[in-house]
Amino acid sequence: MKTSPCPNNPLLVSVSLLAAMCLSLAAQSSTVGSSDFEPNLTDLGDTNELTAAIAEEQKHIVQPDPSAMRLFVNAPDAAARQAAAERARQAALASRQSVREEIELLSEGAIARFGPHQVTFPNRMPGVISLRTPDGLLLQSRVLGLAYLSDSGKSVLLAELKPSVAELLDEKTVIFRDVLDGADADLIFEYGRTFFEQSLVVRRQLPTPEEAGFSADEVGNVRLAVMTEWFHAPQPRKVARIISLREAYQALGIQREETLIDEQLGFGAMRMVEGKSFALGEPDLSVPTGKTWETLLGPQGEPVQFLIEGTPYRLLRPLLDALPVRTASISPREPQSLHAALQGLKAPPLTPALSPSDGARESGAAGSSRLMAKAQTAIDAEPGVVLDYLIVNTPLLNVEFVYAGKLGSAAAGYDPFDYWNAYNFEGYSTGWLANMYWSDWNQSSVGLVVSNAPGVGLNSFCLDPMYQYFIHPTNGGQITVTITNL
Repeated sequence: MKTSPCPNNPLLVSVSLLAAMCLSLAAQSSTVGSSDFEPNLTDLGDTNELTAAIAEEQKHIVQPDPSAMRLFVNAPDAAARQAAAERARQAALASRQSVREEIELLSEGAIARFGPHQVTFPNRMPGVISLRTPDGLLLQSRVLGLAYLSDSGKSVLLAELKPSVAELLDEKTVIFRDVLDGADADLIFEYGRTFFEQSLVVRRQLPTPEEAGFSADEVGNVRLAVMTEWFHAPQPRKVARIISLREAYQALGIQREETLIDEQLGFGAMRMVEGKSFALGEPDLSVPTGKTWETLLGPQGEPVQFLIEGTPYRLLRPLLDALPVRTASISPREPQSLHAALQGLKAPPLTPALSPSDGARESGAAGSSRLMAKAQTAIDAEPGVVLDYLIVNTPLLNVEFVYAGKLGSAAAGYDPFDYWNAYNFEGYSTGWLANMYWSDWNQSSVGLVVSNAPGVGLNSFCLDPMYQYFIHPTNGGQITVTITNL
């Protein structure tokens, strides 16, 4: 935890509620995820080159009008409040559109660093994708392979990661072509201000489950799965939900009642939502994908974490059958359990780590053989079936106890326009806020009740208005904060 810049402050709390049911109490402080193993990580900290580049970029970002929050809070009626909120939303949109969603080339890879979350990319596979969330969690991962899984626990490994060189497809997209040994597939990563997406694109037909050793009775329950390893990731918040596949089967003329379990995974201020599979260029005609988070014990008893994304093969088969026929004969492995398959995977050695200071100096430099090449062939130049996951930013619920005009991010946040709900109940033993607003200025149904905090204090030594005022009990007891309708 970082130390508060204000001395002798007995109680100061800023509440940030994550949409995926996570309450974070912070006062300009944040808990930052750490990892003892950081392969291929470009440090996103305060090197001189990175700091200078970010400072220069900030000059071009539209800054908020400090009066926006005051107009909203002090609006005399509902109509004026709605009008003020709409003006603030439009101003926030202008600010966000002025932020570059751009991947920059470094000496040993690439980086996207000006959005709320930052991502570094290796120059080649096998390498690790490093994502730092807006609240400082470090998420590092790499695809391991492609497999068939059945409900009985049986699995057959189809393909594993192999060496591949990265190409910059456009300002927001990196591609690794022919990235699997055992299948013709490309690996694509797309960066956006509000999301990060990984897509494995299968280019040629795969062996069928029958060819892989599944019986006719088992084929109906087989899923094609992408397996991704995560290095020392924080344990995600899991919210399981059931997806009905009835309509997907009906579109194929099949009457079948079947469901798919999908775990929505929360990582601090970001969450992994439902993935999908589709023919390249036709994302609206997609098949649902169910994901699970698996933790196994490694050779030394250490926990090893995997993301398993599975799509029902029966629903994918028409898309896969439409791909070009594979030219090489592929021999799938022997059937085994999922855990045995994961433990048996041996990806090639990791590539060397990126150097942030060298990368910042050499960013965009011409003539360096180490720089990532720019792609000459578009993604859709040939057909493909996409298997993807999507991780998105989660809006926050920010509360400022004793409103002092706070606007923008604090311990966590997204941009200078982040909305803060104002709590002003001096002299009341119980105070409440109803239908609070998310940080993106959209209204929620969430409420907050504070008990036993009628006192308001002032720390005149603090220069930051957010820290100057605080609430406290007057009877020496404890304050209780209750969240409702979350």
